[in-house]
Amino acid sequence: MAQVKVVAGTWSQYQKYCTAIRHQVFVQEQKVPPELELDALDPHCEHYLLLVNQKPVGTARISKEGKLGRLALLKPVRGHGLGRKLMQFIVARARQRGWPKITLAAQTTSLGFYQQLGFGIASETYIDAGLPHQDMVMTLAAQDQQAPEQISVAYLQTYLEQDRSGQWIVHGRQEMQIAWHALTQAAKQKIKIYAPELYLAWFDDEVMSQFTRVCRAHKYNQIQILVSQTRSLTQRTNKLVRLQQRLSSGLQIQQTHPSYRPQREAYLLVDDTHVLYLADTDAHKATLEIGRSRLALAKAAEFKSYWERAQQIKELQKTGL
Repeated sequence: MAQVKVVAGTWSQYQKYCTAIRHQVFVQEQKVPPELELDALDPHCEHYLLLVNQKPVGTARISKEGKLGRLALLKPVRGHGLGRKLMQFIVARARQRGWPKITLAAQTTSLGFYQQLGFGIASETYIDAGLPHQDMVMTLAAQDQQAPEQISVAYLQTYLEQDRSGQWIVHGRQEMQIAWHALTQAAKQKIKIYAPELYLAWFDDEVMSQFTRVCRAHKYNQIQILVSQTRSLTQRTNKLVRLQQRLSSGLQIQQTHPSYRPQREAYLLVDDTHVLYLADTDAHKATLEIGRSRLALAKAAEFKSYWERAQQIKELQKTGL
C-alpha cells in the first residue's frame, strides 16, 4: 500500500520540488507564462509537499495572511483523494494557529472541489494568467471552538510533527480509527499494544503498512503486542499473524500473564510518548494524549512490567510462528 504524507517547510527547503511540480502543471499543462508562475511571494510563504512513497507529487503554499495558492498535483495521482488530504492538512494547520480564515483564488474548473471542503465563493469571475478565476474564502474562527472534536489525521499531525502536547476524548469507531492511524503514522521506533483481544478492525491495510515501515526502518525498532485472548490469532486468515511471519523478531505477540490480564482496558502506546487509552473497549470512547504525558509514561512503565512476565502463545508456535 502506498504511504501518503504531507510535510510543511520553507521555500529554501522545498524550492526544487515545488518548482518542478508547478512548472509541469501550470506551465506545461495549463500554458501559464513562466514569468507569472514564479513570483516574489514564494520566499515569504509556508510551502507544502504531498509525498507518495516519499516522492513529491503535489504542492501548495500559504502566505502569512492566510492566502492559499499554487495548489498543484501531478497528473498521474489525480482522482484519488490526495488533493483533499493536502487541503485538510493545510486547513488543520491554519486552525491550530488560530487564523480567522483562509482565502484563495480558484480556477473556475476547481470551484466544486473547494466548495466540498467548506470554501465559499467571494467574487465574480475574473481572468488571471489567462484563466478564469473566482475568489473563495473559508471562515475558521467559528469552527475553532469545536476543533478538538473535529479530529482528523491532518489535525493530529500538526501536533505530532511540532512536538506539541494535546489531549482529546475520542468518540466512536470513526474517530478511534483516525487516532489509530495518526499515531501509527507518527511512530518512529516503538509501538506497543495492550488489549483483552485483538480486534481485527484495528489492523487495516494502512496500520499494517505502518507496522512494516517501523520494523524495517531500523533493526532495533520493535512492535510489541500483549493480548489476553488468543482466539483470533489462531486464524490462518489473520493478517497480523501473516505479517509477524514476514517481519520476524521486529513484530512480537505475547499473551499476558494470568495475573495481569485486562478485562476491558486497552491502549496503543507510540514511542512511549503518545497514547490512545480505552478504559472500556465496549464503550467506544477513549482518551488520546499526544506529548510526553503522565498517562503515556505510566502506561510505558506498566507495559514493560507486563511484557517481562508475558507468556509465549502456544498456538502461534504450533503454526511455525
